[in-house]
Amino acid sequence: MSHHVGPSIIRVRGSHRDVGRQVGAACRDAIRRACSFSADQLPPGRSLSDQLSLADRFREATVEALPWVVEELDAAADAAEVDRRHLFAASVEEIWPGRDTTARVPTPAFRGCTDVAARPPATAGSGPLIAHNNDLPATVQDDVCVIEWSVDDQPTVLSIGIGPWLSVGWNSRGLSITGNELAPNDDRVGIPRLLLMTAVSRARTLAEARALVGHVERASSYNWVLADAEGSIVCLEGSATAMAEMSVDDRGLLHHENHYALGTMQPYERSPQHAARSAARGQRVTELLDGMEPGAVTPEVLRRILSDHEGAPESICRHATAPEDMQTVFWVVAAPSRGEVHYGLGPPCTTEAERYTFTSGS
Repeated sequence: MSHHVGPSIIRVRGSHRDVGRQVGAACRDAIRRACSFSADQLPPGRSLSDQLSLADRFREATVEALPWVVEELDAAADAAEVDRRHLFAASVEEIWPGRDTTARVPTPAFRGCTDVAARPPATAGSGPLIAHNNDLPATVQDDVCVIEWSVDDQPTVLSIGIGPWLSVGWNSRGLSITGNELAPNDDRVGIPRLLLMTAVSRARTLAEARALVGHVERASSYNWVLADAEGSIVCLEGSATAMAEMSVDDRGLLHHENHYALGTMQPYERSPQHAARSAARGQRVTELLDGMEPGAVTPEVLRRILSDHEGAPESICRHATAPEDMQTVFWVVAAPSRGEVHYGLGPPCTTEAERYTFTSGS
């Protein structure tokens, strides 16, 4: 007889150093794996020593702009018993090759995903609904973790990601932060976008989150999907040097994948091949949303879209056939105005939903 045991939430509290230490201890194995660099992960012609020296320049920019983010990361490194420089280098997606979302490369630094956002008139309720699939190599499925962060006077955050790295997050101020990896061609030394995500997750308002997303010292950018409890939904396609905004359409719908959809941002696309594959997935989402009656978009409908297998293996819901293949390692449907996050670790077509609710006053 089997019974369902949901993924346990890692709860960390205290100062920046405290939470870093707690995450480092709880995610020790995943962190150690991410910090073990093999020769085939390095860019051609670059030694590990060169790679760490390059990462040090990103670290300096981050210490200058967001010192507490580095404080948490260093404490995690110490608790996991890895070199602080190695953990920071693993946090700099900008310096690792193979960031195509379907490339068979063993770096920790790439992902693919699909986002769908809805609000009235698409939804019957008053607040927004945010759906997200996160695709990573199947080898990291067991390293995906759910963390509740209660740090000093910052908002409580629920995040899903690997170790100290957040793929998505929600907080007790009603903010929802999801999005999609892009492949910009103007990366530069600055705050790694993966660590900027940590800062954005602790924002108190949508305006503050938006300002952090557009930080002038950013090394590159994701496509960010920001929403709040009041019903605002903002989609920001970014690169290191440019940013443009997408809004929900007149039906109250928006979706985004791993390519630049806006004409002003398309010159920043690094990989046309990558973009074409992502655009095919986007076209399928468009088909599934077409013909939706007003008020018809519910959490159940969004999960059904996340579970779609049309066009596999480049489908919305992805299943690996080999360990290095991309797989949907977690999915989420969130209702920020209710402080509710429904999620599952693994593909949405098979995993049972867990529910997290922010308590009032958290």
